[in-house]
Amino acid sequence: MASDMGDSSSEDAEKIEHLMATPNLADALESDRFKQFLDHVPVAIAVSELHPSEVITYANLEFERLIGHSAAEMEGRNWKTLAGLMLAQGAEGPLGEAVATDDEYIGTFTITQDGGTIDVDAWSNTIEDEDGVELFRLVALAKVGQHLD
Repeated sequence: MASDMGDSSSEDAEKIEHLMATPNLADALESDRFKQFLDHVPVAIAVSELHPSEVITYANLEFERLIGHSAAEMEGRNWKTLAGLMLAQGAEGPLGEAVATDDEYIGTFTITQDGGTIDVDAWSNTIEDEDGVELFRLVALAKVGQHLD
């Protein structure tokens, strides 16, 4: 389902993949201090707990801005609450379904908000504990053409 990514998206992908490969990320995601850090990164990040059922438990300020909803509106709900349609040629599907079923770079999506549209690249990864048990899903969005320094 992934679309071709340009140079800036490749750079974004490397930075997002580096974040997702952080050692002990599962432990960090339970920390309020780490969530405060994520509130200030220039990438839209949201997290869901996978058990007992998958619901969004955190969204940073950039995620709120790109999606057009507050964290409070999203928390406790599943990914299907996310608006956005796949842009990939020959593929159509909602952002909310793709983040829950795909891994790594999942494609470019159009999000409609405030009477306009924006295109975002999306990534989705599950985060495991040290025993390999999946605990969280981390979703990252970056506005198409956005450079992450």
